[in-house]
Amino acid sequence: MSVLAPDVGTTGVTALIVDENGSALRRGYQEFRQHFPRPGWVQHEPEQIWQAVLTTTRTAMVGAPSHGITCLG
Repeated sequence: MSVLAPDVGTTGVTALIVDENGSALRRGYQEFRQHFPRPGWVQHEPEQIWQAVLTTTRTAMVGAPSHGITCLG
């Protein structure tokens, strides 16, 4: 059993594939841009975040266990 665990943070996305013991098997990471329109403000482009999720998931899947992912969490 493997779990695909995406983590969308403030500056980037990490996608982990974790086994049933909680050990990370594969990892993908990509940063995305932050925009600062005013002092103390930060904005993100939703499409850039989504593309980072897709990219990190693909990266993590390369070389993942052949039995595949059993859940997403």
